[in-house]
Amino acid sequence: MMITLQDAIDHLYDLAVHKGRSQSPGRLRVLADYCVQELDRRGVRGARTEQDVPGGGRAKTWDIAWHCQGKHRLAISLKSTR
Repeated sequence: MMITLQDAIDHLYDLAVHKGRSQSPGRLRVLADYCVQELDRRGVRGARTEQDVPGGGRAKTWDIAWHCQGKHRLAISLKSTR
């Protein structure tokens, strides 16, 4: 199923405004899925949500990450404000 940007916005609005759950852990899931879909559509195939990416001191879980040729090449952290 194709996700539109409007779908992602509507989901966030519904959670934050109608349900009062602006800090819900899954609030950005639809937006992350939309981003993966759009990366794929633009040729960046295989991006995934909620991926652990190694760092200098420890691994960090990124909202979206793309792994290619043995390395993480792209990591995206989604943020929201009330």
